[in-house]
Amino acid sequence: MYSCWGNDLYYYKNFKGHRNTIIKVLKRVNYIHTDCQRDFEMAKSLGFNGDFLGVIPGGTGYKLDELQKFKMPVGQRKIILVKGY
Repeated sequence: MYSCWGNDLYYYKNFKGHRNTIIKVLKRVNYIHTDCQRDFEMAKSLGFNGDFLGVIPGGTGYKLDELQKFKMPVGQRKIILVKGY
């Protein structure tokens, strides 16, 4: 089973070496679940033909109203967070 985390396919399919590995692996995978429908469609286009177990969002959504109390004006912020691969 392959548990796909969005950018696993979306980002890495753009690099020839990674893309070739992804294609080889997807041919051997029996089951997959993805973060979104887009990623399932992408997996199919890259050769996955096993059973789709559905969309299971990794972030599971955010309760934005509960996070409002943590917002700060930009000038008061002391941390810059960069997420990358």
